[in-house]
Amino acid sequence: MHNSEIFNLGKELLDKGEIFSLVSIVDAPGSSPGKPGFKMIVKENGETVGTVGGGALEFILTKEALKAIEEEKPRIFSKDLIDIGMSCGGSVVAFIDVIGVKDRMYIFGAGHIGYSLYKFLKNFPFKIFIVDDREEFAKSERFLDANIIKEDMVEFSKKLEIKERDFVVIVSREHAIDFNVVKEILKKEKYPFYLGLIGSKNKAKEFKEKLKSEGFPDEKIEKIHSPIGIDINAITPDEIAISIIAELIKEKNSRSSSLQK
Repeated sequence: MHNSEIFNLGKELLDKGEIFSLVSIVDAPGSSPGKPGFKMIVKENGETVGTVGGGALEFILTKEALKAIEEEKPRIFSKDLIDIGMSCGGSVVAFIDVIGVKDRMYIFGAGHIGYSLYKFLKNFPFKIFIVDDREEFAKSERFLDANIIKEDMVEFSKKLEIKERDFVVIVSREHAIDFNVVKEILKKEKYPFYLGLIGSKNKAKEFKEKLKSEGFPDEKIEKIHSPIGIDINAITPDEIAISIIAELIKEKNSRSSSLQK
């Protein structure tokens, strides 16, 4: 398969919102079935398109590609072929990229605002997680394309492993839940790219003062977006969701711009 066909397939998968690995042989000193420039796409279900040399090498690189997809991180594979049971006498270096990774969006609260957020955000490149313990709200028929986590919001936040690319929006039903979820997020080793908390200016001020009194550092507290969203005098759940999404887009695009400089 020519590289142009590989890239066309990659575009098709991206258009479908699928995540996949692109495995490329970048060096192959000595005797090796895989030559520099050979490429292979590995889909999330393990299906492969293209070739990097076949046999044991391709089998192992497929496994490595699936691990890369699971971890959502690219990796370099470098081995002497004799170490993987091949008697060719050469070695190989492959780059395994992960393409189509979506930023994770955690919405704590499946009520009216949480639903409005989901309704608009499902059209954006986010992997959405809805967290709420209420059966009547956290239903798959309401959030068709989301990952629903039907657990106590505070308990889930304690075990959540935060990535620096994550977006966290807290719009729960109670101030106490909001505060305790924020606390657990701030305890993490990594800080999410965006952490937003619903509430008035008074509530935000009160929460931030309380967090400071409990020993949380100012640099973490000041990164919290609260009151959440851009001020457009929003009243209805849809209007509030739009104001939040406007702020998310602003922050997301600011990150993209800074990376391009």
